[in-house]
Amino acid sequence: MDDKLIFSKNVDAIKRLKLQLSEHFEITDLGKACWILGMEVIQDCQQGTISLSQRRYIETILDRFGLKDGQSISTPLETNAKLVKIDVPEVNAKTYQTMLGGLMYAMLATHPDLAYAVGALSKHAACPGQAHFAALKRVYRYLHGMTDTHLIYRKMSEMSLLGYVDTDWAGDVNDRRSISGYTFVTAGAAISWSSKKQLSVALSSTEAEYGAAHLEAATFVQWPNFGKVTHEP
Repeated sequence: MDDKLIFSKNVDAIKRLKLQLSEHFEITDLGKACWILGMEVIQDCQQGTISLSQRRYIETILDRFGLKDGQSISTPLETNAKLVKIDVPEVNAKTYQTMLGGLMYAMLATHPDLAYAVGALSKHAACPGQAHFAALKRVYRYLHGMTDTHLIYRKMSEMSLLGYVDTDWAGDVNDRRSISGYTFVTAGAAISWSSKKQLSVALSSTEAEYGAAHLEAATFVQWPNFGKVTHEP
C-alpha cells in the first residue's frame, strides 16, 4: 500500500496508531493531508470544511488529448442523446478507450455528474463510431468548464444520509433496458453514486422505478447504523 489517510476526532489515537504501524512497517508520515491519489484535499478549520478537487488531474488529461483550449459546454451529453450500437468500428478503439479511461477516474473520485455519460460511452468501447467519439469529446468539453468544481463536506452537529434515485424507461435504444442512478449525500456533498443498466427489460415506467429503488436500497444496507436517514425520489 502506497497511500493511507487516518481519520479520528482523537489526535492521541492517531499518534498511537502511527506508532504501532511504524513498529511493523517502514512508513513516512507526511503530516496534514494535502494530496491523495491525485486528489487535492483542502481543509479549512475556520469554515469547518474539507474539499476534494481533481483540478490538476483534469487539466492533465485535457492537455494530453489536446482539448485544453476547447470551448466548454453545460451538459456532458446532449439531451435525449441516443448512442446506437454499430458492427464495425469507425474510429481507433484504443484511442477511444484511453480517453474514456481518463474520464473514469474523474467520475469515480469527485465527479458524480459524469456517471451517466461514462456508463453510456463505455457500452461502445469495443466498437466505437464517429457519433460515440463525438459524444466522448463533448464530455471533455463539459469537464473543461468544471475544472475548479469541488466536493465540499461541511462540519455538522448531526450526521444524516440523504439518498436520491431516478431512472428512465427503456432508455437504451439497443436493448430497451432502463438506466437507473442514485446518489447518497452527507455533510453537504456526495459520498456514493452510480449509474447502471437494469438487469432486465422493464415493461412499464413503474416497474423501472421499482428497479431503481431496489438498486438504491441494496446500496443503503452498507450503512445500517448511519443515523438519521432521509430518502427523496
